[in-house]
Amino acid sequence: MYEGTPGEATPIFAEHAAAAGMDPPRDGALLDVDDGRESAMVRPDPRDGRFARTDGAHVELVFRSAGEVLAFVEGVHRSLAVRLVPVPRDAVMAYVRARLDAHDPEWTAFVADAPKGERWR
Repeated sequence: MYEGTPGEATPIFAEHAAAAGMDPPRDGALLDVDDGRESAMVRPDPRDGRFARTDGAHVELVFRSAGEVLAFVEGVHRSLAVRLVPVPRDAVMAYVRARLDAHDPEWTAFVADAPKGERWR
């Protein structure tokens, strides 16, 4: 899970997909579960990967019991339609192009040396 605002959905989605070794994504969405803070502890879980934003924003929700997890998941399922933050493929690719045009060192290195990096140009 990543902490971020809806305005950060496109960069988070792009960086996660790229770091996970995926091809450039199709249209997708992120799931807003910020209200998990009400029933769980948010534990920072930073990663050591390609992108500082998503590496630093990675967190886990830690629940006290299986019952709390189940209640949270059921609540998410009931309200799924309002929780989805759409991330269109065109927005992802425009973000990547803008980062490359700005000579962003993380994206420049990614497209140069990742197995699928060239597909993200």
